[in-house]
Amino acid sequence: VVNCAVTLGSKRGERARRLHELENSCRVLGFKNVVAGGDMGLTSVEREVRKSHPEEWVYKATALQEVLEAERAAIVLLPHQNDFHPTHIGVHFLVVDALRRCALRIGHKAIMLVETAYWCDLPRPNLMVEVTAEQEALLVTALAQHVGEVKRNPYHRLHPARMIDQARRGSEVVGELAGAGRSLFADLYRVTFMHGKTMLKGNDARRCYAPAEAITFDGLVQSFWPLSRSPVLAHQTTKRG
Repeated sequence: VVNCAVTLGSKRGERARRLHELENSCRVLGFKNVVAGGDMGLTSVEREVRKSHPEEWVYKATALQEVLEAERAAIVLLPHQNDFHPTHIGVHFLVVDALRRCALRIGHKAIMLVETAYWCDLPRPNLMVEVTAEQEALLVTALAQHVGEVKRNPYHRLHPARMIDQARRGSEVVGELAGAGRSLFADLYRVTFMHGKTMLKGNDARRCYAPAEAITFDGLVQSFWPLSRSPVLAHQTTKRG
């Protein structure tokens, strides 16, 4: 798993501290961390900039494109387009635009998008991933590394309640058709695809993974691919699978 820091916040003096804390958090989880656009990340990643300063937006999309291509991304997690926070919304559209630029190089190959939610519930989730209490404790430990952020808002202490509520919601919204409710903690996602330059919604399937179940790229494609013909997948051209 590679975490990509698109922005490190609007306050220049806080960015080094935030990057240090993010790297500590990724270390707890065993994730690699990269920063788009240089050591201090990108700035002003809001949807309004996409309209008002198109040349600036292209520069930012190109910076993110370079990360996606360097890491040979086959699955990309990103905030959904209505996740309330202006930067979360901006990052959604920046990722989509960066992937469209990638399509010019990789051809009409499918890349899986997994949309996430934090500030606003995800409409029509189709994937529920349950976690154990031990896995949730690891997530809390990782969040606690963001010392400066949790001083102003105790995200780490509130995270278990969020995951419990997602399990409650997902047991009906996703689990009614997929079978769920086996774990106290879960998170919800929406699987879509970029096929060349086109964003495709997943089919009508819903899927729930229990903590002991392995999640595979091919299994997700088989569950959610919306077209009758089989996709040519981006990961088939890489060594990282």
